[in-house]
Amino acid sequence: MNHRSYNVVVVASNNKALHNLLKNSKKLQEDVIFIAASSLNHAEQTIASAEIDAVIIDINIGSTTLIEFNYQHSQLPILLAGDLSTEIPFDELIHEGMYDFLDVANLPLASIVTSLKVCMSRYTAQGIAHAWHHPVLHKLKSMEHIFSFTSQKEYSTSNQIHKMLEASCELFGEQFCFIYRLINDHFAVDFQHFTIEQKPQINLPILEKLNYLAINSPNPIHFTYQQLSEHFSETQLEQATKSYMGCRITVQEKVHGVLCLFSNTPRAVPYTSIDISFLKILAEWTGTLLSRQLIIDQLQYIEAHDALTGLLKRYSFLDQLKRCFARSMLSDSYSFALIIIDIDNFKDINEQFGHTAGDALLKQVTERLLTNTRPKDTVGRFSSDEFIIIVEDADHEQAEQCCKRIHNAFTEPFEIEKTKRKVTCSSGFAISHEHQTEHNLIKAAENMQVESRKPQ
Repeated sequence: MNHRSYNVVVVASNNKALHNLLKNSKKLQEDVIFIAASSLNHAEQTIASAEIDAVIIDINIGSTTLIEFNYQHSQLPILLAGDLSTEIPFDELIHEGMYDFLDVANLPLASIVTSLKVCMSRYTAQGIAHAWHHPVLHKLKSMEHIFSFTSQKEYSTSNQIHKMLEASCELFGEQFCFIYRLINDHFAVDFQHFTIEQKPQINLPILEKLNYLAINSPNPIHFTYQQLSEHFSETQLEQATKSYMGCRITVQEKVHGVLCLFSNTPRAVPYTSIDISFLKILAEWTGTLLSRQLIIDQLQYIEAHDALTGLLKRYSFLDQLKRCFARSMLSDSYSFALIIIDIDNFKDINEQFGHTAGDALLKQVTERLLTNTRPKDTVGRFSSDEFIIIVEDADHEQAEQCCKRIHNAFTEPFEIEKTKRKVTCSSGFAISHEHQTEHNLIKAAENMQVESRKPQ
């Protein structure tokens, strides 16, 4: 019984020898039919619509895209085509058995067809085409796993990154994976993962030098222990990492820091070009995750803060108040004061000088409130001319002192329409332990503030 013709997809790209193969194959009286595909995407479509027996791909197509294609079609023989007399990219993929190689530039057409048929027969006899390609395919599956969980919305960005660092240690066979952020010419740890209980051996001058090399390089850098020993003395390396690979991270088109992996012991296996390609992809993906989180943080900040003053909006302040009140109810040792500040006659200022002048006054009031409260206290804008403050760990005496500081700050004239003008305020406060609900706490502070306005 005659076997049907073999259908072989050829992704020629810019490979002249492959284009010649497609052109001259029409002259052959062989049971091999070559089908031209302009790209791997085109090849995907052809494989989906026809019974294909093998794929020939230009070796210069790009390693990452090539390996992903291989992973998606592991049942097919995939042969790389190039010129054996020149330098071959991805030679490790060929040496590791990831692909067969066709010297299309130097072999006659009949020999190419014979080699192709032998290759397909061998794959058929083995059953699964790429079963022995597990080292690289395992790494590709690990990458697929990383992209899978870092795309799940139920995980926070922090959890996604921690999981990615854990998977990266396994992927590259390293003990430690760190993300360093560059702050004022120094590196600070943003995220870290250890595969062993032992702390990493970090010689900070050496590590910083390696991180600087990574951050200034367009491509990932990598050093085995032997390569490190060429640049540093044995004494320096005693308390230093024994291997290192790193790649810079860019967030919103600005250099953020470095994704790096290292170990306390020398690597048994040298880094491969696939390792370097995957590290670059992970660094880019880390930058995407951090950029996305930065956008989320910016949106959440805009939603929670008053656009004019930068203080918490009413509902955001009430959320903070609820958390503080719950804490005070659970702990006898913690209490806080709630202070309400109202600008006197603010409506008259708006009517006399306009809303622009009123907005400028609100900004000045905000500055003075922040100056006269502590960083751990919370200041919010409660309404148009009303401000509200949570004074942490405060009793009656401390609340009164805070109110006095604020009133003293108002004794200095404010600038309204380029002239100095006197503005006053009224205030009231309440202590958390003296009230059962947040509503009662606010009401008590408001009542004191109203009373303070009455003539004494």
